[in-house]
Amino acid sequence: MLRLTDSEGSTISLDLTPTHVALMCSESEIYSWDRSGRLLSYFDGTSHFWRGLSGEAVLRRTTTDHGKQVRRLAPAYADTVVREAQQRCALRQWRDVEPLAYDRIRYYDPAQDRQSYRTIYGRIPIFPPDAYLSVVLQATVGCAWNRCTFCDFYRGEGYRVRPPEQFRAHAVAVREFLGDSALLRKRVFLGDADVMGVGTKWLEKDLQIASEVFPDRPCQGFCEAVSVLRRKSTDLQRFRMLGLARVAIGAESGHDPLLALWKKRSRPGDVAEAVTALKHAGYSVGVIFLAGVPAEFEAAHLADTERLAFRLGLGEGDLVYLSPLVPSVNGVEQANALHTVLRPLEANGVRIAAYDIRQIVY
Repeated sequence: MLRLTDSEGSTISLDLTPTHVALMCSESEIYSWDRSGRLLSYFDGTSHFWRGLSGEAVLRRTTTDHGKQVRRLAPAYADTVVREAQQRCALRQWRDVEPLAYDRIRYYDPAQDRQSYRTIYGRIPIFPPDAYLSVVLQATVGCAWNRCTFCDFYRGEGYRVRPPEQFRAHAVAVREFLGDSALLRKRVFLGDADVMGVGTKWLEKDLQIASEVFPDRPCQGFCEAVSVLRRKSTDLQRFRMLGLARVAIGAESGHDPLLALWKKRSRPGDVAEAVTALKHAGYSVGVIFLAGVPAEFEAAHLADTERLAFRLGLGEGDLVYLSPLVPSVNGVEQANALHTVLRPLEANGVRIAAYDIRQIVY
């Protein structure tokens, strides 16, 4: 941590790490950039601004009157925050300390960068919170099922699987786009909706390519329980050996009639069997449950979800995510109720965390 005096006579703190740059002008003015000059976050004393590679951003604020508030920002507004941060950066005379980092921040073009992102990715609908600082590589685009009534992330998106040669070109393009931003990203997330939906030979090649282009990073991804059940145990072990370390399964609920109403393909028995197979093959697992279901299903949803969660044999390194439906009037309350009944899992090393889709930007 360096202490510097700027041209205005103010003392600032500059933290130059191998992965990012943090500038603390005061306790109510803190900026963070990655090593490519992209603004990551800004804190103004009351609100946190978080910006993704896509140029999308969220503003988070917690007040005693209204609790946690989350607001997604239009790209134009987010660009304004970036420009203001660049101007503040220019006022702080630290260029002589590390000119490359300074110039990358000062001359970063958010609009041009956003267009590059769209060319490479199109869009990334969703991923788990623990993949927030991952390198996202799209082995597939869209969702093969795409019929769940509670989910509209993939609506209008045709499903396709990238052949290995296309996946390699995509991975190389992502590496070039990220530049030194990749230093901050310690995992690879294989998108989009179901990594186990990729054919065996292609998935093996994809994992090898991911390891070559982004070495020393474990891979993770979403998967459907029914897709896991189509795999031989030897296939699961092979994928694990090639670097697929964690998968996240959207169980949603333990209450079968509710899942039928939602047109969910995988049911509680499928989830239990799939998690058993994954754990046996050495994976860590994330399981996602929804909160904010209609009142007529609430009691059964809570009871059956509790019953399912304790059937799964989750342990050290595993995650349970509680995700409020958006919109819902009681999502946070139901998530808190689920957390209460599932808390004994934490004694086994399971982490239980919120999964607020409004806060996810990449």
